[in-house]
Amino acid sequence: MGYIISINSYCNFAIPLSSGKTNGISKRTFNIQQYIYFQDDIDKLIDRYNNASWMERQAINQEPLVRKLMEKGIIVEKKEGEQSSTQSLDDKDEEETKEYDNSIATVNEVFALWEEKLIANQIFDYVTKTDCENEDLMWQIYEDGKYPMRASRKSLVEFNYNKDGIKDYILNYNVSNCVGGTGWTTDFIFMTSKNGQLYVNEELTNTLKKKHYAYVSKNYGEDSYVYYDKGFLITKSLEVNKVVDNKCFGKFSLSQDGPNCCPNVLGNFSFDLKSNAFDVYNVKNNNETF
Repeated sequence: MGYIISINSYCNFAIPLSSGKTNGISKRTFNIQQYIYFQDDIDKLIDRYNNASWMERQAINQEPLVRKLMEKGIIVEKKEGEQSSTQSLDDKDEEETKEYDNSIATVNEVFALWEEKLIANQIFDYVTKTDCENEDLMWQIYEDGKYPMRASRKSLVEFNYNKDGIKDYILNYNVSNCVGGTGWTTDFIFMTSKNGQLYVNEELTNTLKKKHYAYVSKNYGEDSYVYYDKGFLITKSLEVNKVVDNKCFGKFSLSQDGPNCCPNVLGNFSFDLKSNAFDVYNVKNNNETF
C-alpha cells in the first residue's frame, strides 16, 4: 500500500551582494512537494520513533513528513508511558501536578535563571518566550544570521545527590527553533541543593559532558552532535533517563555524517556521580535511514 503525501515547507533564498557573498536569508516563499511513501517506509518510521529517546521523539515530531502523516491519521502518537523515571514538566494534568507543585515551581525558577545565562552568553541564540512568539522579530534575527531558539520541552529525573532529604534533579530539555524550521538540539543540567537551596550544578553537568566529549573524540574524532560553541559544550541527544544508587543511566546518539533526521550511532551510557566513572555500552550503527 502506498501513500501520496503533500508536504508544505518554507523555501529560503539568499540574495547575493555585489561582492558575491550572501547576506543571510532575504525572503521566504511557500512550497508544496509531493512524495510517495509505502507501508514499509511507514513501518521503519514508526520503529525509529518507538526506539528513540524522549528528546529524539520531540525532534522527530517536528519533521514535516511526521506532522503530515499524523494530520492524515496514518500514524498516531503512542500514549503509554516510557520505561523511564523521567517526569514531564509540560503535560501534567491538575491532579497529577498537585504533589509536585512546590518542587516544580522551584525547578522552573532555577531554570528561568539558567535561561537568562543562555541569553546573556548567546548560547543556542537563545531567546525569551515572548520574543520567540514574535514572528517578525524572529525572522529579522534569522535574516541577521542567527538561528533563534528556546526550550520547547522539559523533563525531570529525581534523585538525592547530597543525601540531605532535599530532592535533586536532572533536567533534560529540548531546544527548538523559533522560525518554523527543522533545526533542533538538546541539553541537560544537574540541579542540586546547597544550604537548602536548589541551583544549577554546572561543575557536575560539565563533568558528564566532558566525559562524553572525550569518548566521542577518542572513538570518532569530530561529530556535529558534540562540539564547543562560544566555550559552551554542546551534547545533542545526550539524555539521562534515571539515577540508581548515585549512578546515572541514559542514551546518546551521534551524527557521524548521517542525515539530519537520523543519527548513525546509538548507544547507552552510565555515569557515577561520586567517582565520575563513565562507561558506554550497547553501541550500534544505525545505518537504516528513512
